[in-house]
Amino acid sequence: MLADRILSASLGSLLTRDNLNYLEQLLARFKEDPNQVDPAWHLPLSLLGDTVPSPAPATASVDEIRRLLRQKGHLVAALDPLAPATSTLTALDRAASLAPGAGELDYKALADVYCGTLGLETEHIDGEQLRNWAYAAFEAYESQSADWAEFGRTIVEATEFERLMEKKFTAKKRFGAEGAEAVVLLLKRMLWRLSVQGVDKVVIGTMHRGRLNLLSNALGRPLSVTLAEFSGKHPFANQTAADVPYHLGWEGTVDVGGGRQMIIDLLPNPSHLEAVNPVVIGKARGLQDSTGQSIATIILHTDAAVIGQGSIAELLQLSGLSGFSTGGTVHIVINNQIGFTTNPAEARTSRYCTGAWKATDSLILHANGDAIEAVTKAADIAVDYRCSHQRDSVIDLVCYRRNGHNEIDEPRFTQPVLYQTIDTHPQLADICSKYLIDKGLATEEAIEAWKTSYAAHFSTVFDEVKKDLGTPRIVKPIVTAATTFRPQTGVDVSLLSDLLVTLSEPPADFPIDRRLERIVRGRAQLQQTGINWPTAEALAFATINSDGISVRLTGQDVVRGAFSHRHFELNNVRTGERLVQIGRANQNRSMFDVRNSPLSEYAILGFEYGYSLARPDCLVIWEAQFGDFANGAQIIIDQFVASGKEKWDVDSNLILMLPHGLDGQGPEHSSARTERFLQLSQPANLDVAMPSTPANYFHLLRAQAKRTEKRPLVLLSAKALLRHPAALSPIEDFGIDATFLPVLSSKPASQRPTALVIFCSGKIAYELERRRDERGLTDIAVVRIEQLAPFPARELAEILGPWQTAVAVFLQEEPENMGSAEYLRPRLETVLRQVHWEQPGVQVVARSASGSPAGSFHGLHEQDQSALIDRALGVSNAREHEPVWGAGR
Repeated sequence: MLADRILSASLGSLLTRDNLNYLEQLLARFKEDPNQVDPAWHLPLSLLGDTVPSPAPATASVDEIRRLLRQKGHLVAALDPLAPATSTLTALDRAASLAPGAGELDYKALADVYCGTLGLETEHIDGEQLRNWAYAAFEAYESQSADWAEFGRTIVEATEFERLMEKKFTAKKRFGAEGAEAVVLLLKRMLWRLSVQGVDKVVIGTMHRGRLNLLSNALGRPLSVTLAEFSGKHPFANQTAADVPYHLGWEGTVDVGGGRQMIIDLLPNPSHLEAVNPVVIGKARGLQDSTGQSIATIILHTDAAVIGQGSIAELLQLSGLSGFSTGGTVHIVINNQIGFTTNPAEARTSRYCTGAWKATDSLILHANGDAIEAVTKAADIAVDYRCSHQRDSVIDLVCYRRNGHNEIDEPRFTQPVLYQTIDTHPQLADICSKYLIDKGLATEEAIEAWKTSYAAHFSTVFDEVKKDLGTPRIVKPIVTAATTFRPQTGVDVSLLSDLLVTLSEPPADFPIDRRLERIVRGRAQLQQTGINWPTAEALAFATINSDGISVRLTGQDVVRGAFSHRHFELNNVRTGERLVQIGRANQNRSMFDVRNSPLSEYAILGFEYGYSLARPDCLVIWEAQFGDFANGAQIIIDQFVASGKEKWDVDSNLILMLPHGLDGQGPEHSSARTERFLQLSQPANLDVAMPSTPANYFHLLRAQAKRTEKRPLVLLSAKALLRHPAALSPIEDFGIDATFLPVLSSKPASQRPTALVIFCSGKIAYELERRRDERGLTDIAVVRIEQLAPFPARELAEILGPWQTAVAVFLQEEPENMGSAEYLRPRLETVLRQVHWEQPGVQVVARSASGSPAGSFHGLHEQDQSALIDRALGVSNAREHEPVWGAGR
């Protein structure tokens, strides 16, 4: 039977079929004897037995019928455009399956609303006021017939766009919208409705599917730009490596109808599914914080990705948090009813692909993608819910893919039955045209004129673009490697002294924890004894604010500091009132925004990257609780932070603050994976630094805030040095003439020539220098490389020139296959040859190669560390054996 073929082709939406009678018969046969039913049906039918809506009692009251229709109507609504065309079930018929009596004509209006082609989910919403708002909006909505001709024209033009793109660019991937053309109308309607609600600008993120169509027919980008890029014209004047056309962004103004205009900012994004979402939200929040505009967000997804990617859950939890909310996002899910080649029953457990939104009181709508009235109603109600309640709403646009995952892929290899249905299914433009003609809203001649006019415009633009392509220019790097950045970072000592006093005095009548009070008041003594790491950081942020630059710092537990070192926020022990000291020091709380984030890396780093795009005037910092936890955000690091400039020509000044250092705390609390960031930094995508003194840390933060050439900074920050007695900097090192030093060196005063130079980075320098000095080794120099990338070749050459007869060693805590050794060694050897060293080779001293970045037993860690230092210093015969890792290694 045709019904068998259609139902088995899309198992994940069984309860959205018109032909419920057939479905019930199939289920009854299965319950009687499973062998009567094809084995492919056994799993879905076994699950279906528990999910078919139970009928109401025979004596259901009017109120009970109304409740059932409102709450359960979506279960029987006609949502699937590929459902059997022969079905004669009406909305009243479908309503009757929910409750006896609901099929009476008295309930026709409610049945049409809740059991038609648009479904509403509200049972998950906790607030009764929110549910009642949704019911009232759903039932009071009236479509304006005057709009229908424009709706039809939009669909016709979207369809013509895909037809002409296929004709002009045969066999070229474009990820067209065929089967989901309604998304163009849906997005256009949303923009109009947002404009009516007073929104000035919309930040948008979307996947590949239909992106070119949306750009040209909904978002106002000139068709000439789309065709030029797709024909091979480079999108950027600086000739970077760039990206494929269906990944690129667009910012401009679009006419949304009724004499209204809207500013559009479609962000560029990679192929990695759903990765752009937090970037959209972050950029919108940055714009809200820095402009007087009303900013909204729209994010488009596809069904398989939105239910399969865990980043969605992370993203949705940001929607109501004060530091991350944007007043609600309108989400669109293009529900293809299939993944790449994966059926819904293989891709998810939940009934709908929008299940994640149930966690956040979001409004969930399911619209039949072939029903234009359902699509436009969904757009209006979703926007109104967002604007009325500052909450997310989501539209599940149930449609299909007329082609495969892309135009080259063949979907009939894996879904032959489904595509037999699709091949015979009429295009939406034809369905819409017939409706307009039947209703007298447009003539056949007018519709043909729309097609002809759009095709002529497309052809004219295409011909002009072809003439203008010319000879492709040679691609050149977008950036050239710079040795160091040196803005003025020193601060007048008198200002630092004043800030120290303010930061060390809790306000009067503001009692705080007595132990914390000792820490706070102790800051005042540091001017005499030396500035420690936490205080250097606080002074950096306070002076950055004094320079008129805002600071935003987020991450897990950053307000107190994961290592109980910051205490930016004081808590009144009597009232619970909170006070941020740095904001108080600058008389401007808004300039210093420090917030604890949810337990998320992926979404939070994406958010802060997006925020940095919108706020070049703000120093934006994301701190991982431990540097290792950056693994959870690696997609954002790879796809955006490190490569965004080359792919999309976007600038970010973001700092990734990653606590780093092997302290015997195990594999997940030791290494920020320096080697990964050094690989990504080339040729000049990232700066990577591992400061070892509070003063250098202070200057790095200030330099990043003040630099004009925007580039992300990976700051491998200290853990052990937060309270290390030797990790102190005199206040003069912060003074007006001081600056960040990319290389630091030490050698005991001695007449003996330098025999050994040990290069290192980070905290191991302190242990190395202490051991050297304890043993009276006056012919050994220790050189700390504080800036790893860009590599400080000039500064090293200045230091190393006089030591041409020495031997060079690079010492690191990490295993030899990790850390910075393999990045630094060839660069160091190049410098040594340039300054004419007799032995320019560099020996690496490191832990044995391993798949794990660190061991776990503290005593063995100390043994390993001691053995490493002995090997580097060349003491006794330690050079001849490897340090042990621990038991079993």
